[in-house]
Amino acid sequence: MSLVIGIAFKDFVIVSNDSKVTIQHYYADTLEKDKSKPIIETNLKSEKVTRITDKVFLAVTGFQNVTELIKQELVQRVNKDNDLQECSKIAEQVITEIKGRELEGLDIPEQDAIRMIREGFSAYLFGFTHSGNAGLKDICYGGYAESRDITKAYPTVINGPDPEYDFKFREVLSLRKDERFFQNFINRILVVHAYLSHKHHTSVSTDCNFHILYKDGDLIKYSKQTIDSANYYEQFGLKTLQKEVESDDF
Repeated sequence: MSLVIGIAFKDFVIVSNDSKVTIQHYYADTLEKDKSKPIIETNLKSEKVTRITDKVFLAVTGFQNVTELIKQELVQRVNKDNDLQECSKIAEQVITEIKGRELEGLDIPEQDAIRMIREGFSAYLFGFTHSGNAGLKDICYGGYAESRDITKAYPTVINGPDPEYDFKFREVLSLRKDERFFQNFINRILVVHAYLSHKHHTSVSTDCNFHILYKDGDLIKYSKQTIDSANYYEQFGLKTLQKEVESDDF
């Protein structure tokens, strides 16, 4: 599984992700998870956020064949000057075309990827429009939102292993008007990542990889940084994972 957290605000877009790769079992006929079998942790890492144009990030999580297929198809069709709205339309076309493909003649991994895309997946676009508005696009369900008025709500996403539980942390990302500064958003994302990497420690790694697009005059610039959220467990009142596993106190 994976964790992706995103915020689109007036002059910047912040998207974070963990890097853990796990092995999970699915039923071949329904592609539903086999919850009777444990999640297997690996030593592999995966980059779940990709800058597909100068103004736009793609964040895809879930089944690796699905994520790679969507990323590959989308990257091939966009150009570096496309904005969020243009990439959103291209993404809709890509998903529609993939869902409509015939499975006969394709190799098994690609067949499975197409079947899973038909059933549902998690993918988002974050970035700027040509007019300078920050926003996000939910590629799977079609939702689209821009941050036009900084005195009102702004788009956020938390996509983790347990949607019902993880959704509660959306409130942590809701800052008061006088708190809405870049570093405060970074700190709040780090809090959410720490709690969810602790809660889902078999599925989510502690490294919080920040991908940032920000305005600098007429330019859109990019930066990246990684912070290990485990360094903040004690500060946030969380037990170390080792102690938690030993005591089996979840």
